[in-house]
Amino acid sequence: ISMILFNDFITEYQSIKKEINQAISKVLNSGWFILGKELEQFEKEFANYLNVKYCVGVGSGTDAITLSLMALDIGYGDEVITTNLTAFPTITGIFRSGAKPVVVDILIEDGLINPDLIEKKINKKTKAIVPVHLYGQSCEMNNIIEIARKNKLKIVEDCAQAAGSVYGNKKTGTLGDCGAFSFYPTKTIGAYGDGGAITTNCELLYKKLITMRNYGQSSRYHHDYDGLNSRLDEIQA
Repeated sequence: ISMILFNDFITEYQSIKKEINQAISKVLNSGWFILGKELEQFEKEFANYLNVKYCVGVGSGTDAITLSLMALDIGYGDEVITTNLTAFPTITGIFRSGAKPVVVDILIEDGLINPDLIEKKINKKTKAIVPVHLYGQSCEMNNIIEIARKNKLKIVEDCAQAAGSVYGNKKTGTLGDCGAFSFYPTKTIGAYGDGGAITTNCELLYKKLITMRNYGQSSRYHHDYDGLNSRLDEIQA
């Protein structure tokens, strides 16, 4: 009996082995492993692919959610609405920002958050919505954006399973204030280890996130914000 692997990483690697080995060797021979040219190039290419102004490479999709919320000044005492059908890292990302996750149910036909149930959970503590795009599908973002605007809420899209998915004429990760992507090996775009990215069209958020992924450090030993140690390394980039 032969087993068909759900994720056949070995066969995938063998099919692009030469290209992968060259890319890794290039980084190792450069002697520069963190916050270098490979990351800069990836950020530019991924932003161009999504047609979004800015991309910030981070350590994981979970960190992407946490940092996005932190950059939007969401934390302790705040509530963030999300779906009850998601990988737990979505919840972890919200918890790590200091905020409280509040879950709502899904649409039975596609497993995505039901926009009609969101407003019932909104109160004075609610500061953001984290819609989760699952299985390559996009949430009903027009409805969610309308609810967010009406209630002055921020939107952080969880795009871990939807890199390249399109809603209307825009790709997921470009519709909210921030898009959070995971490059865990099983994702749509998988790295050879952990990795993630945040996308945004807001220059202020971009500048904050660039520092916040690196301890909030704007220049050597000068820290403007609370931050994390969360950088997409050169090999993964």
